[in-house]
Amino acid sequence: MKSSRKTKVLIVLSLLAIATATYFVLRPKNLIQDEKNKLAQTLANDEKILKNEKEASEREIYSALVRLGDHNNLLSKQEALKRMQNPSAVIRKGAAEALGFFLEDQDSKTALATLLADEDPIVRLAAINAHSRRGGNGKIEILEKLLAQKGPNNKIQWNDLEKANLYIGILRLAKGDAKASKLPPLLALYKSTKDVQTKNEILIHVMSQVPKNPSVLDLVENEALKSSEALIITQAIRHIAAIREKRLAEKLGDFLQSPHLPVRMALVQSLFMACPSNRIQILERTIEKDPQPEVRKQAIEQIAILGGDEANTLLERLTKNTQLNPDDLSLVQSTLKNWKKSEKNIDRCAL
Repeated sequence: MKSSRKTKVLIVLSLLAIATATYFVLRPKNLIQDEKNKLAQTLANDEKILKNEKEASEREIYSALVRLGDHNNLLSKQEALKRMQNPSAVIRKGAAEALGFFLEDQDSKTALATLLADEDPIVRLAAINAHSRRGGNGKIEILEKLLAQKGPNNKIQWNDLEKANLYIGILRLAKGDAKASKLPPLLALYKSTKDVQTKNEILIHVMSQVPKNPSVLDLVENEALKSSEALIITQAIRHIAAIREKRLAEKLGDFLQSPHLPVRMALVQSLFMACPSNRIQILERTIEKDPQPEVRKQAIEQIAILGGDEANTLLERLTKNTQLNPDDLSLVQSTLKNWKKSEKNIDRCAL
């Protein structure tokens, strides 16, 4: 029976995939043309902004520089070179990001070297990240050289966030198995820095670049999940769910009574992917006890997303719970009603 149901689920998912692919292949030509026209209009407007043919805010100038650079428009490079001394740090940041698209050009390299020593950290950071925006020969060596210099000049030393982004750039540019060899300095910096933004930046990138690397999973388990910062814990929970790491998923119930709302919300939203063995108990406890209505509401909605016989039984049980908040009980009842109308009852954790 279970095997038959799983086969049906796979068939349904396959049909959905085929339908989606068919849409993108056969979607109306006028829709594709509309998208092209909108992009052309946006880029034309960006050109007018940079040519000073219309008034624009510093944020609009920033966006125009970066967007045109991303489309290899040489006007972006020319204007970035002109604006790298602009009084606005936002515009200088845009210039740095734009120049990252033209690093095969010597003028762009020279200008970026200047922006690396900018007095404003957001500009320096943009200049650092510009070096790893696109791959290419010698980019890793440039970043390694910058790290070895300790800073862009004798007056400025790299702060932890800047060092992290230099290491992250090297990690992003490394290919295949070589990525693992670039991890140690990043992991060491995560443990030594006290800056939460730096920790978060490192965590996001190591998890995305080498998601199942044993050293990364060790960082998630022994550092991130034990953090006092909601942002860090939330990132770790979502990563565990995304890669369906079964052993670490069993630890997620520990955050059921976290004082941080974002952490409890991330826990509830991750259950249908992480699939810890106590997922039903976590949802039931949240619906009955969580102090925040939005978390309880999310937990009720997640029951239907989770699917399966256990989820259905939970809904049935909750409709008889007279201790529930009236609004929560009403949502439980409507969720169960909709469930019964639907022919789908896919247990996502059985896939």
